[in-house]
Amino acid sequence: MRLTAIVPYFGYARQDVRKRKGEPRSAQMACRILECSGFARVVALELHSPALDSAFRVPLTHLQADEAAIPCIRNWRLPDLVVVAPDAGGVKRAQRYAAALGARLAVVAKTRPRADAAAVIAVLGDVRGRHCLIVDDLASTGGTVAGAAQALLGAGAAAVHAFFVHAVMAPGALEKIKAAGVGRIGATDSVPGTAPAAAGSIERVETAPLFARAIARLARR
Repeated sequence: MRLTAIVPYFGYARQDVRKRKGEPRSAQMACRILECSGFARVVALELHSPALDSAFRVPLTHLQADEAAIPCIRNWRLPDLVVVAPDAGGVKRAQRYAAALGARLAVVAKTRPRADAAAVIAVLGDVRGRHCLIVDDLASTGGTVAGAAQALLGAGAAAVHAFFVHAVMAPGALEKIKAAGVGRIGATDSVPGTAPAAAGSIERVETAPLFARAIARLARR
């Protein structure tokens, strides 16, 4: 019997490269664990790095959240919309969303002085007087989106909103994001909400239809 692993959120995806001597590459280890557990295929939603595709030695179906996220964002009816990549690594995702929404594109350039912190350098693109939508694959500590939101508002943005594929939300992250001036927040349900207060602050979209369609496609092969 060939087993397929359905992975809404691949928890070790951010540990895919060794930046300092002695750091673990836990993402690769998690791939090996899935394989050794007998799974012949993996269906995963938006891994943190496309490079992880090559870490799997079994076939990988790598899903994007766009078709679930875009209708949610359209329903927000944000005027004069600019889709914002919070860093250079998120530009391709932001380009896809901007094209689907007929919006402009901007990028927040940043550096990471340490693994859990981000420092904004500049906003690349015209955001003055516009509604900005930050799109990112992951929100953990909230530092990246909070810094990006403050930079966008400082550059004259009328409002800032955000959509995350995986809303991990460590303790205090949502409060940090809201305190930075972020208005509407959306995310998929790949990571279950934990705090009752967070349930009403984040608009969740279902990922089950994405996985159902992927499983149906695989069954027809």
